[in-house]
Amino acid sequence: MKPLFANYYLTRRCNARCRFCDIWKTPGGGSEPKLEEIGVNLDHLKRLGVKIVDFTGGEPLLYPHLAGALRLAKDKKLFTTVTTNAILYPDRAAALQGLVDVLQFSLESVDEARHDEIRGVPCYDKVMQSIDIAARLGQPFSLIKTVVDEDEDELRRLVRFAQERNILLVFNPGFSYFGNSPISRKAVLALRHLWKEKCVAVDLAHLAFILKGGNKTATPLCRALSTTVVISPENRLLLPCFHRAVKELPIGGDLFHLYHSPSTANIREKEGRFPFCEGCTIYCSMRGVLYRPTLFSWYGLPAFVSGAKYVWERYRSRQKRMR
Repeated sequence: MKPLFANYYLTRRCNARCRFCDIWKTPGGGSEPKLEEIGVNLDHLKRLGVKIVDFTGGEPLLYPHLAGALRLAKDKKLFTTVTTNAILYPDRAAALQGLVDVLQFSLESVDEARHDEIRGVPCYDKVMQSIDIAARLGQPFSLIKTVVDEDEDELRRLVRFAQERNILLVFNPGFSYFGNSPISRKAVLALRHLWKEKCVAVDLAHLAFILKGGNKTATPLCRALSTTVVISPENRLLLPCFHRAVKELPIGGDLFHLYHSPSTANIREKEGRFPFCEGCTIYCSMRGVLYRPTLFSWYGLPAFVSGAKYVWERYRSRQKRMR
């Protein structure tokens, strides 16, 4: 099985203080990669079979060479994604134009005070500015909302906001991490109901996986390491995934052979079977396997339907905005 995704963490620094995340608590923010290191790693990712590179963080727009990293990825015909809190986007928009295939602005609420309270800093106005700027530049973009149980009354307001402006809205179910609670069954069912709405994207396969109790260590679905390569800002290969890394291997310019090394193979044999894997529903670890219907037919149909609707809504909403 060749990896399809790469989660490339460029920085641990963040200019927000989101209550559902603790990456921003990293003391000093840690080190960050040189652009030359990124270029070498992208060559190796391409050789490994990776098609999609998510440049992430922390807040990826804080990384000073983001545009250069994206340009390197595009030169290698890799599909690029970036999710941002939008605080810096108005200042970086021109430099990023045409380099991001999937650009997502995080929006937690249509109410400014609530959005800023969840994000921990005043940034609602930056999201609104970013929407206008991206639309004016012709930059494809969407909104993304991390859903927790307290959001029940907020979801339909967000849907109306997206529909009124013809913007694709992606709902991302919250998961258990650093002590916070995972999304409840009631909230999952609410998301499944909203899936049919215009301008809305929800992964039905992921929702079904959550409803079935997530990963089971006795019969694991997780193939996080087999489907996704995770690189840290310190230029290390994280095994088996970012949120539950038990080993960090210095890459040293040879990612391809490191990924196929005995050390990596030992962790790969245990993916989905570690004690912390029980009940896990982390989407960035599971998406690669949920979209392999020939191997896991239970999720094949909902994954295909969700993917088709995502592509359609992305196309339809953009065409509407351009009229």
